[in-house]
Amino acid sequence: MRMTLILTMTLLVACFLGARETAAPLENIANVEFRLDERLFVAMCALHLAGYDYGLDKEPADSIRARVLAELDRAPVSAGLKAELRELYRRHNVEMSAFAQQSKYAAFSLMIGPAPDFPPRLDTRHPPVQVANLLGLEKLMARLYGEAGLRPLWLGQQPRVLDQLRQLEPVVKETILAVLAFGRIEAKLYLNRRLIITPDPVNAPGIVNAVNLEGNYYILVSPAVQADRYRRFLVHEYLHLLLDPHLEDWAGKFRGDEELRRRLKEADAPEAIQENPGLAARESVIAAVEEIIPGQGEAASPAAAGHAEALFVGLFREKLAGFAASGQNLVDYTAGLLPNISAADLAAAMPARVAPPADRPPDPPARPDPRLETLQSAEAWIRDGQLDRAEAALSTLLAKDPGDVNALFGLGQVRFGRGDYAQALQFFETVAAAPAAPLWLQGWSLVRGGNCLVRLERTAEAKLRFERAAALTGDDRGAAAAARRSLDRLAE
Repeated sequence: MRMTLILTMTLLVACFLGARETAAPLENIANVEFRLDERLFVAMCALHLAGYDYGLDKEPADSIRARVLAELDRAPVSAGLKAELRELYRRHNVEMSAFAQQSKYAAFSLMIGPAPDFPPRLDTRHPPVQVANLLGLEKLMARLYGEAGLRPLWLGQQPRVLDQLRQLEPVVKETILAVLAFGRIEAKLYLNRRLIITPDPVNAPGIVNAVNLEGNYYILVSPAVQADRYRRFLVHEYLHLLLDPHLEDWAGKFRGDEELRRRLKEADAPEAIQENPGLAARESVIAAVEEIIPGQGEAASPAAAGHAEALFVGLFREKLAGFAASGQNLVDYTAGLLPNISAADLAAAMPARVAPPADRPPDPPARPDPRLETLQSAEAWIRDGQLDRAEAALSTLLAKDPGDVNALFGLGQVRFGRGDYAQALQFFETVAAAPAAPLWLQGWSLVRGGNCLVRLERTAEAKLRFERAAALTGDDRGAAAAARRSLDRLAE
């Protein structure tokens, strides 16, 4: 359990804008801080030059985003830098979705240092998934910052960005104070965690990204016609700030519960939840509290808020029914419920089938991508045993880009299918060590490499590969689970 120092709080009349910014007349309240962030601004400029175009067809001509992009078009950015940005974007757009990319770049911006160099702030030997997959972007951002003259552009846009924050400020204060009043919670300052509201003016309208980093809860908000639409996101993240110190240890005991994992798989729950039922338990508590806060109602329901992880919300809705008459504050009341909730209780409250999330903005129609089509064809040929056709297609991709990690992984599968385990291992090792490879591809390369080593009777080395894959967290697409099964087989 983390140690928490609590001090009585008065309203803070300051807005922390970073070491190089000036204060603005915004009030921080009850662990909520308003902050401008130049790193986010530069990261999103880089993303647009790389090819991000989500919602541009509907962007108002006088918006901050439109004006910044017009300035970028006129800026003396070298063709070489633009090509490197586009290549980085292409390599990491494994989802083939523009919408999916903006959240990665936004999160990455919080994990690097300030301009002009944007150095990585965290240990690059064991970086978070977002950093591992985008390492190198910080160097391109530093070059863009100098070539495009982004500092004057950023300073020139700050008055309009601050106006957006001021429009959001009363909504934030009203929402947070309502949560505190309902929860009978005194406004106190938790020195080890804050809710930080940061505008994202160069993103498409109406997008909210939430990032939990080093104990702080960041909400990155792009411009919206009505600030009220952010209320449910504010409530959700603020409840995490209040309750996570109790939820984290409690939910952690469900992480490896095999019966829960089996039930979640039968219900077709997202893979991340199948691997860690504690995530669903934690989100269910938050969602249930959201539902009982006056003024939240239907807008805060798990489906409406996009919280598909809240599978056990019905159980906690019942458990929270006595809060109003209890006289306790919300944090103590909720913490008192948790020790009595078992894995069997969660399993009994789970729906028979999990509905897919319904609140994601639709992606524009994707343009055909020849590389993706080639990879998909090669994958189908490998499944059908047509290894020569798959090898020819993948070799064509590698002739254009020798570092294409997806093609290298495919050739590893081809070699494995032919029984050439030593050569297959070389391909899988290359992909597992490639910084540009997404987490799931690194994980499956470790698993496939371990399988090669087993067939080469090098079981001690295979075990090391499986253990590394089993320790992965994040979007591993089942690699960690496959690695644990392989470890079980080795033990037998």
